[in-house]
Amino acid sequence: MVFPKEEPSSPTPSVPDPKPSAPNPSRVPERILAKRVKNGQPQYLLKCQGKPEEEATWEFREGVASEALVDAFEEQRRAELQGGRLLGFARGLEAEEIIGGTESGGKVKFLIKWRHVNQVELVSCEEATLHCPELVLAFFHTRAIWNTRPTNAACAQAVNALASGYGGGAG
Repeated sequence: MVFPKEEPSSPTPSVPDPKPSAPNPSRVPERILAKRVKNGQPQYLLKCQGKPEEEATWEFREGVASEALVDAFEEQRRAELQGGRLLGFARGLEAEEIIGGTESGGKVKFLIKWRHVNQVELVSCEEATLHCPELVLAFFHTRAIWNTRPTNAACAQAVNALASGYGGGAG
């Protein structure tokens, strides 16, 4: 079999490398506020420069542009854990079930069972609502009987907002 002779090709004009795009200022990570585990994958609550903490978003590790930021956060958590100061969500644990609730010092607290850990802890209503809102809502729908509103107005407001988002009411 005879192949045709290749003609020398003309040189390809050089194309300049595209300039690296400037980072989106609304997405430049400033610090990591918290960690949680969602469906077995760690997520980080990422605060971006120039944005308030209320606008922080949960991102999977791959979505955090700065690996150094994640490493520094994890190192700090390890140091705190060795000092015995971290509990529950701060350790990156995932809530499995809310076993019960109580009111202490005018604050609503939940007794939470952690997934893959044989341990329970009391957690504030605000923290539970931030990390596992579906469990908080399920707890109130199945167990709570409201004779009066909770004394913690912020928690009651959060629970009512959750319930209205699911088409129900908590009070």
